[in-house]
Amino acid sequence: MGLLDDLAKTPPTKPEPKIEERPAPGRYGVRLELQEEKVSLTAGQTKEYAVVVTNTGTEDDAIVFRLDLVYNSEVPEPPEWIIKVWGIEEKVWDVTFTKVTEKDFMLIPDGQREITLTITCPKGARFGDRLNVVVNAISRGDPTAFDAKTLSFTARQAVVAVKSSIGHE
Repeated sequence: MGLLDDLAKTPPTKPEPKIEERPAPGRYGVRLELQEEKVSLTAGQTKEYAVVVTNTGTEDDAIVFRLDLVYNSEVPEPPEWIIKVWGIEEKVWDVTFTKVTEKDFMLIPDGQREITLTITCPKGARFGDRLNVVVNAISRGDPTAFDAKTLSFTARQAVVAVKSSIGHE
């Protein structure tokens, strides 16, 4: 007889499944769904982005949709990138033309708004010109409830100039 023969065998216990607890929704909250990325565009090329804004709060809320534009160029007066937004108003919101960078809209709790953001590289862009667009969704009811995503764009060369002489190409 061994030392451990008199101990009762207990069946192995299964680990308890972990239950993911999400924080209880507050009165106000907002979530922004947008694929963040860095893109190179040639002059005149356009890129579209689907943006989904969701009210994660428990009350109706006015959401501020704001675009912060950060230009970076070698020349003192770089050409403006063309930025248009569909889905905020009935008509297209031309950010470049109007110089208005924020708009409001109402959302019910758990409501979503689909927005399309279009960025076009200007025809006069130089190689290496950059634009960073910070897309913000901010709750009017609680300004500390916000979400932000960043898109980065760089102008790239589309045409390369080559000097040649007859017979020396």
